[in-house]
Amino acid sequence: MESRKQFKIKSGYCQVYPDKIVVTGDDVADDKPGMKTKEFFRRFGTVNGLIAIVSLIITVNYLLVKSYVTALYPAAIACYMIYRIIADSKSSNIPAIERSAIQKVKFIQGIPRLSNARFEIFYADNKGRIKTRTIKLTGNLSGKNNETDMAYKLMVEEDLIGR
Repeated sequence: MESRKQFKIKSGYCQVYPDKIVVTGDDVADDKPGMKTKEFFRRFGTVNGLIAIVSLIITVNYLLVKSYVTALYPAAIACYMIYRIIADSKSSNIPAIERSAIQKVKFIQGIPRLSNARFEIFYADNKGRIKTRTIKLTGNLSGKNNETDMAYKLMVEEDLIGR
């Protein structure tokens, strides 16, 4: 009997093993999926940081010229970029999560024709920090959620929801 169970997600497949959860881009069982999460975060965190710094410099320039209303726009952009850096540091796109590290799995029902259903997996990383991994489920505009129902039942069956 096969020890893995899987369901389709927006970017591929989520495979649930007895000891871990693995997100892959294809149907193949992969013990060591190859996403480089640190490089991904470092690259986009750097870009967001540079945009925030440039926006703050522009804000200061507008304030020196005493154009207070115009200074609000780059200040708002800088605040949003700083918020995104902080929020992204708490989330993760790691492809494999050990079941022993999982703290909680939360199911969020999508709004029809607006957003897809998703699982949020809260887990402790190697340094003990709580991270969040979002797994977006497939959806369609007709409102039928066969794949979503199957994924929810599988997560309940594996005793992951309700931890």
